[in-house]
Amino acid sequence: MYLVEKLYNDLVTDPDNKEGRKLIEEYSTTHADEPELIRRTGKDKNGSQCYRITEAACDDPDGSKVVYRFNDTFIELRTPFDDWRGLITLGAVGGLLPAGGIGVPMLVTDVIPTLVAGADLRTGEPLEFIDCLSLTVVLVVVVGWLWAMFHFGWRIFRLESFTQRRLLVRFNRRTRKVYVHRPSYAGGIVELDWECVTNSVSPRYGRTPGLVLGVPMALMWYPLETPHGRPEMVFVGRCAQSGDELERLWEFIRRYMEEGPQSVPRPRCIGKFPWPWRSVMASGSLAWPLFKMGGLRWLLPLVVLVSPAIACTATGHWISQLLCWEPVFPRRIRQACGEGIGAVIKARLIDAGAWLMAAAVGWGLYRFISSLLAQA
Repeated sequence: MYLVEKLYNDLVTDPDNKEGRKLIEEYSTTHADEPELIRRTGKDKNGSQCYRITEAACDDPDGSKVVYRFNDTFIELRTPFDDWRGLITLGAVGGLLPAGGIGVPMLVTDVIPTLVAGADLRTGEPLEFIDCLSLTVVLVVVVGWLWAMFHFGWRIFRLESFTQRRLLVRFNRRTRKVYVHRPSYAGGIVELDWECVTNSVSPRYGRTPGLVLGVPMALMWYPLETPHGRPEMVFVGRCAQSGDELERLWEFIRRYMEEGPQSVPRPRCIGKFPWPWRSVMASGSLAWPLFKMGGLRWLLPLVVLVSPAIACTATGHWISQLLCWEPVFPRRIRQACGEGIGAVIKARLIDAGAWLMAAAVGWGLYRFISSLLAQA
């Protein structure tokens, strides 16, 4: 889920990545005056037109299906890769289940006590060499498998589980700041100036409907205009499902920040509680953009055929949501946004509900495995 953000953060921060450091230095040098050029002319050095925060991109701003919070002080938006999760968690659970759900109980209740006693626990007969060897092999295989899973797979697993449940991008119209909340390995929490933002939206998107299908909107800040002196890139909203969707989303953000909340239609905010049907919708949404393209309705039979894969992905998506926690901005940022302790309490209540569901799922899975082992 956070792979793109992590790779970008590694590129701009890793001191051992000489090529990356050289690229950033060259970029900072050659594009030092580009932000001012864009703000003055609306075009970059290559002559490509860019939307500025002082000019309208379209007449119908739209923030539907992407806004978590909306009030007179700030708007909080989702990021496009929130739906791209589940496969890593599903693979990890599938890898840990045989060793953790079956192997570990077997070691604790049978293998280790038998080896320590040196005799069969049921008959009391001393173990032969081949029995000791077999039990030792089982012990080594289970422990080795668990060690390998945690040692090599933990960093990958944390890209979508046992980390914050979502990325947050908050636009505060009163402080004129953009606050980004990411895991520390993906860039961490950063505060950026709204006036210094540039975006990836181009006027040609609205004229070419299929050009940006599945492409997210990126907001960028040049190195000289960030607090840490590195370029920042933040993806906002969801992957585009039509050519002009990015224009409408950018105009929604721009008008809110420049003209106030009364200048945009009030969106229906999306919830944060990890209900299972939201995971089904998230997994299915990866295929829906294809039907926006003319001539591709023949893909419906294919979607029916891959529906079991969508169901598996949705299951992994939901499990990963249950194994995460709700992000909360630091106190200083919450105060700047007019939030109190209530925001923290609400986030922890969401976590409590999610973890209770995770415990119930785990208990049900344990009972199911226990019944299978009893029948065997």
